[in-house]
Amino acid sequence: MADETNNNNNENVEEEEVVVNESTFSPDQTNDSFDNYREGLSGPIKNAASDGKVACTEYNSKKVISGYKRCAYQRAGKAYIEYSNISVCISTMLAEDVRQIKSNIDVYIAQSGTLKENLSGALEQISGIKKKLGELNDAACKLKDALKDSCNSEQKKALIKGLPQTSTQEKFNDAVSKIIAQAEAACDMADSTFESSVKVAGINAFSNVGSLLEYGKTMEASATVFDKDIQANINSAKELQAATYAAFLEALQLESTDEYKKYKALLIEEALEVTQEFATDPDKIEIPVDLNTLEKICEKVEGTFTNTLC
Repeated sequence: MADETNNNNNENVEEEEVVVNESTFSPDQTNDSFDNYREGLSGPIKNAASDGKVACTEYNSKKVISGYKRCAYQRAGKAYIEYSNISVCISTMLAEDVRQIKSNIDVYIAQSGTLKENLSGALEQISGIKKKLGELNDAACKLKDALKDSCNSEQKKALIKGLPQTSTQEKFNDAVSKIIAQAEAACDMADSTFESSVKVAGINAFSNVGSLLEYGKTMEASATVFDKDIQANINSAKELQAATYAAFLEALQLESTDEYKKYKALLIEEALEVTQEFATDPDKIEIPVDLNTLEKICEKVEGTFTNTLC
C-alpha cells in the first residue's frame, strides 16, 4: 500500500511539472514576443530607410560626376584628334611649302641680281656700239653727200681707176649705197636693241624681287610658329586626355562602389520590412523559389560591379 501511495504521488508531481512547462510557452507569450520584435524593428527600419536615401543621393551625385568626367575625357579626345588632323593636313605641309617658297625666293633674288648686272653690262656695251654706229652713220651720210657733190668727180674717177677693171661706175655707186644702207640699218638695230634692253631693265627694277626677301622670312616665321603651336596643342591635348581618362576611371570606380552601397542599403531596408511583415502576419509572406528571379538577382549583382565606358 505504501508503494502504491508513493507511485501516485510521483505521477501527480510529473503531471504538475508538465502543466508548468506548457504554461511557459503559452500563445499569448509568443504573440507578445513577436509584437516586441516587430516593434523593435521600427527603429532599424527607419535607420535603414534613411541610410537608403543617403546612399541613393551619394550614388546619384557620383553618377553625375562620372558623367562630367566622361564628357571631359571625350572632349580631350576630340581636341587631340582635331589638332592631329590639322597637323597632318595643314600645318606640316604648309611649313614645308613655305620653306620651298623661301628657297625659290632666294634663287629668284640671286637670279635678279645676276640679271641686273648682265643688263647693266649689256646696256653699257650697247651704248658704246650705238656711239660707234652713230659715228659710222655720220660718215656714211658724209659719203653720200660727197657722192652727190660734183666737186668730188676727180676723186671718184681716181677711186674707180683703183678698182678692178671689171668694176664700173654703177657698181661703184651700188657698193657705196650698200655701205650707207648697212650703216643706217646697223644704227636702227642698235637703237632698237638699246630700247629693248632699257625696257627689260625697267621691268626687272619694277618687279622688285628683292622685296620678296622680307616677305619670305615673315611667311616662313609665321608658318613655323603655327606648326609649333599645333604641335604644342597636340601634346597638351594628349596629356589632358590621359589625365581625364584617369579621372574618369576613378569616378567610375567611386560610382560602382556607391551603387553597391545603394543596393545594399535598399536590400537591408527591404529585408527588415519583410521581416516586420512576417512578424505581423506570417501567413501573408510567401517566399517562392523562382529560378528566373534568381537569375535577375544575379544580373543585378553583376551590373552593380561591372561598368563599361559606353
